[in-house]
Amino acid sequence: MKIKLTPLYLLAFFPLVFLIHELHDWTHFFMGRWICGCWGSRGFDSWNLCRACNSSGRLYALAWAGGPLINYLVMCAGWRCMDPENTLERRSLGFSLVFAALPLTRLVSTFSGTSDESDFFRMAFLRPDGSNQPEITLGGLFFVTAVCLTILRRALMILPEWKVKTQLFPAFLILPPLIDHLVVGQWLNGLHRLISLEYISGVPFALLVWLFIILVVLAMTWNSLLTLFEHKDLAL
Repeated sequence: MKIKLTPLYLLAFFPLVFLIHELHDWTHFFMGRWICGCWGSRGFDSWNLCRACNSSGRLYALAWAGGPLINYLVMCAGWRCMDPENTLERRSLGFSLVFAALPLTRLVSTFSGTSDESDFFRMAFLRPDGSNQPEITLGGLFFVTAVCLTILRRALMILPEWKVKTQLFPAFLILPPLIDHLVVGQWLNGLHRLISLEYISGVPFALLVWLFIILVVLAMTWNSLLTLFEHKDLAL
């Protein structure tokens, strides 16, 4: 097996990263509507419940669980696609799905205590007196670490040769969350502050345009996600 990392593949991969980011935040947004009964607000890298929300406890915590659930479902789908018995095309797609879901972001934010998973575990299971805080923290860390490392291990082992593993694996682990932060967290958030026009209450018009662009580009380049791995005898 040989790696074929082309500009067209990258043109498909990064819209996939941005789409999963959007699905993550939109899931928070719609879960908040379901739980609170009123619409919150969306930004390019943020979401908020409506001010009138009066839910609490475990139901309230579900608003925080919805976003990460998207990431884990995508990573698990990628893990299944990377089964060694599958075709190279399907394994290419699986590898792309895993890293487009930004597993490093899930790990780092959970270890820092700032992740949606950390908030969910605290809201859902923390006792009123906070006496089980250490157990809650460790439980969240164990869950996120076990899931991410299990999936990442298969992604590492699927790569050919240790030279490729030591170069491509860290690149796919580190660069996607960095680029996602630069594009969405900084550039588009800055654009949002300049263009505050809203299409519907709480949702900026520019955000809907961004989502449309992502979907169009990804639809046009989707097949390129199947081409990262190829047989050596077919490589140019």
